[in-house]
Amino acid sequence: MNLILFAGAAPRQTLARSDERARHLLEVLGCGPGDHFRAGVIDGPTGTGTLLAAAPGHLKLAFDWHGAPPPPPPDDILLIVGLPRPPSARKILYQAAALGCRELRFVHTAASDPNYARSRLWTTGEWRRHLLDGLQQAVATALPEVTCGAPLQRALAVLPAGASTVALDNAPGAARFGACALRAPLVLAVGPERGWHDADRAELRAHGFTTCTLGARVLRVETACVAALAIAKARLGAM
Repeated sequence: MNLILFAGAAPRQTLARSDERARHLLEVLGCGPGDHFRAGVIDGPTGTGTLLAAAPGHLKLAFDWHGAPPPPPPDDILLIVGLPRPPSARKILYQAAALGCRELRFVHTAASDPNYARSRLWTTGEWRRHLLDGLQQAVATALPEVTCGAPLQRALAVLPAGASTVALDNAPGAARFGACALRAPLVLAVGPERGWHDADRAELRAHGFTTCTLGARVLRVETACVAALAIAKARLGAM
């Protein structure tokens, strides 16, 4: 963790020894009483934390928050993903949060397995932990908005006004993504592990999406998401 996130901005807080953040402070950073660490508030400011004391069951912490939250990045990206297997979804959540994605919509497509939405990743709230891990890696505090389980058609019905819309596809005739005209806000659509069905392509075309490709190689969905986000952010001036 390059940043340790907390839910509130109270100047004094306790943290259970069993909490992963406590273990990181003690065992990875080697903090002792009086030592400082980089801290942040979810959707809030960053600052400096101080370990005041390490009691048998908890840590006592103090914080000096540095005013307003960090400014938002100059891009604004909504990522729509055909619902993948939970291991792939976990990687996408982490990397999208680390790279700075504003919103993720995991959707049912003609080729996605509806059982994936019933995994413990989505039913227990585990998905949030992967977002927080990505933010802590990237020293960021803005938590992306995440939804899961809506049909593609419903996800496409409400898009940011004036957004450029791109669907990644390896179908013949697709333009190279690196050459597509992009502007913020940007909506990126990435198909599930078995790719877009013709019915999905028709929905995307009906909503004005441009079809682009990342090249001739067939990528895993999590790799395609990371590659597309990195290219888009570089093109939009955020990297």
